[in-house]
Amino acid sequence: MSLSLPAFRKALRSHLRPPLADLGFVAKGSSPFTRPSSLGADILRLPDRRELNRCLFSVNLGISINSVEKILRPESKDLFSTIWLPIHFLHADREFFEWPMQEEGDAANVASAMIEEIHSFALPFFEKYSSIEAIKRNLDSSAPSAWFALGPSQRVCVLAALEYLAGNAERALEVLEVSIAAERAKPIPRDRPMKKLLASLREGEVST
Repeated sequence: MSLSLPAFRKALRSHLRPPLADLGFVAKGSSPFTRPSSLGADILRLPDRRELNRCLFSVNLGISINSVEKILRPESKDLFSTIWLPIHFLHADREFFEWPMQEEGDAANVASAMIEEIHSFALPFFEKYSSIEAIKRNLDSSAPSAWFALGPSQRVCVLAALEYLAGNAERALEVLEVSIAAERAKPIPRDRPMKKLLASLREGEVST
């Protein structure tokens, strides 16, 4: 009889905990695996889904920047990824893949494959983007493929927050105003987060 998705999760996480702890990542219950960083936290999330008689798992990488999160989500106590991407984005072909599990015995092999992937791709990613400057260089790019996995409005909000934190309040407002104006010209504007942040910055309702 096939295990339930929660049972598969539990089996996989039990095999992941020791090697991830060696890398500094810990998790409480079903929370993401996290480790402290100079910016805030490095995050490993394990998205999953059920498909017929098997479960499929993948890995998402995130970096939470404490100073930015205080501006973007000042009232939240949850851990958010300021930037994030699925690990397959770091492969040359960027082709999506998942690890399948059909029985509990698969957990050890899947965990081993994930750890290898984390060593090869996640750790270099966290090292490369361990500074505000490196992250901002990507977000400043005109190529959406450089924005990690952020949508246009998410990217603009993070950029505006970074400008504000750097002491460039006027530039932060300009970034938001220009992007909001551009969104208004689209059939379905996606400007609500930008409008909310713009109002907060104008009214001085942000804490740093």
